[in-house]
Amino acid sequence: MNFKIDKLRAFTLVELLVVVSIIGLLATIIMVSLSGIGEKGNNAKRLSDMRSIHTALIASYYASVPYHFPTATEGIAELVTNKLLDSNPIDPDSGSNYAYTPVSRAGAEGCLLTACKDFTLCAGLEPFDATGTPAGYFKCDKDGCAESATCP
Repeated sequence: MNFKIDKLRAFTLVELLVVVSIIGLLATIIMVSLSGIGEKGNNAKRLSDMRSIHTALIASYYASVPYHFPTATEGIAELVTNKLLDSNPIDPDSGSNYAYTPVSRAGAEGCLLTACKDFTLCAGLEPFDATGTPAGYFKCDKDGCAESATCP
């Protein structure tokens, strides 16, 4: 009987190094592309929360007689009390409330009950720099919501 022994086929060290380096390169590219996912998710939540609060504030304005927005004392919690919001939305990163400032007829911050004719609602957008200053803001008032470079 004549058995022929085939040479064992195996990968060379160079071939293995090439494959490992390609896998490492692909892993690096994936990690870099996923690095901003958390920030984008937090910002999307902020924008959704702000639009919900804005809609509830407008509904609150037209539900009150005479027409007015909640005072600084009442704040966004008043919207929950009146069942215009299910819960008081909080910032996903800091866990604090969004900055709500009622504005009087004359344009001054703060107002008495029936004099709150406008408001400013702000949230900082990620990424934050080393001092905690946001890259931009999302600001709402009675006329609508938009991104802004500053927020009072």
